[in-house]
This record gives sequence, structure tokens and C-alpha cells, in this order.
Amino acid sequence: MDTWLVDHHGSKSLLAGHIPVDLENHRTIQSLYLDPIFAILEEKNTGRLPDETWVGLLKNDPSADVQLVIDFVRGASNAFKCQAEEVEV
Repeated sequence: MDTWLVDHHGSKSLLAGHIPVDLENHRTIQSLYLDPIFAILEEKNTGRLPDETWVGLLKNDPSADVQLVIDFVRGASNAFKCQAEEVEV
């Protein structure tokens, strides 16, 4: 996904879009990618006992690793810091 670090009234946001005209305040990495991924993981692991292994995203291979590739289009250093703060759980 292409991400853009945007300063909106003093608040920095990472917005997702291929070109600047695609950018909208509600199209964030969090809303388009991270929240849906976390919702799927939560649904698949509801009722899991503490000593049980987490089930992943892929139905046919629940132990498979999944990578989310992020292309920081502008201000990569600052965008990476902002993204790292958003992803920390």
C-alpha cells in the first residue's frame, strides 16, 4: 500500500492512497488495513485458552506468516516513526 504522511491542522496522519488526489482523512492505514486484520484475528481466536496457539489470518494455513508491505511515499523517516507508533499494541 502507498502511504502519505499528512499534516492536518497540526496533527500528523498516515493516509493510504496511490496519488495525493486519492487521500481522504478516513482512508488511514489503521482503518483500511490494521483494524480489519485485528478484527479477523480477534474473531478467529475468541475463546482461545491462554496456553493455546493463536490462529492466523489464512484459513488453509493458520500458522502461516503474513506480511503487510507499506510504501512510504513522502517523508519516509517521519512516516515510519508515525507508523511504528500506530502499530504498537
